[in-house]
Amino acid sequence: RLSLQGAGIPVRSARRGGAWGRAVAAVSALTNRDALATWAADILDTGDYNPDDADYLVAQQVRNFLDDIRSGNSDGRTFASWLVTSADISETDGVDVLTFHAAKGREWSCVVVAGMEKGLMPYRSSRSSGEKSEEARLAYVALTRAADQLFITWTDQRSGKNSGPSPFLPTVITETPERAEPPEELRSIARARKAVNPLAGELELWRQKKARMSRVDPDGILTPKKVRSIAKLKPETLEELKDLTDPFFVRRFGDEILEIISQQA
Repeated sequence: RLSLQGAGIPVRSARRGGAWGRAVAAVSALTNRDALATWAADILDTGDYNPDDADYLVAQQVRNFLDDIRSGNSDGRTFASWLVTSADISETDGVDVLTFHAAKGREWSCVVVAGMEKGLMPYRSSRSSGEKSEEARLAYVALTRAADQLFITWTDQRSGKNSGPSPFLPTVITETPERAEPPEELRSIARARKAVNPLAGELELWRQKKARMSRVDPDGILTPKKVRSIAKLKPETLEELKDLTDPFFVRRFGDEILEIISQQA
């Protein structure tokens, strides 16, 4: 948290904890609008809960959701999505920093799981099969919170000791491989596409370069369909670009894309 703030990255309020996550998970399992209304009434109208209790706070959000969404599908999963994207539940805007436990029942577009390495996951003191099973369950919770993008970090050495990726992860290559130049056939295809639509060609080269730098599939940066849409419509503002992609892409790459478009104008 301090490292993020020191780098100028805002961090959301940490007042939501495991009790909040459990309450949201309970609501997420409800299957219709009546069940949501009944759950909220059982908590808000009985006088058995304090206003600061996580259940009470979530129940208030359920009522806000029911007032806000008066038609269409109004089940627990819809509420959970609304809570993340629409509800005002944080004191600040920025990155959520949570434990694996507190993340249960919640979802984000982009998630970074840090320290996914030997000695930390599973933790070095977990020795029995039961303890390791619980660690595996927590790892599953953390790795399934992302709707669009998941980033996993680890170190090959920590505090002078070898570590490496967690055994819960599939086999991975931690060394950056040497990448050969693409064959002439692919370069000729790229040149041909550029000849047909210079902007599409430049966007494709940018997409491939970003993918190599991030060590991800090019479609994880930008799909060919969106490349064609951008090349055809040539958005001039970040808002126009957002209509063709999504807010997260625009926040990260918007200025670069608009620069490429302006250079091809």
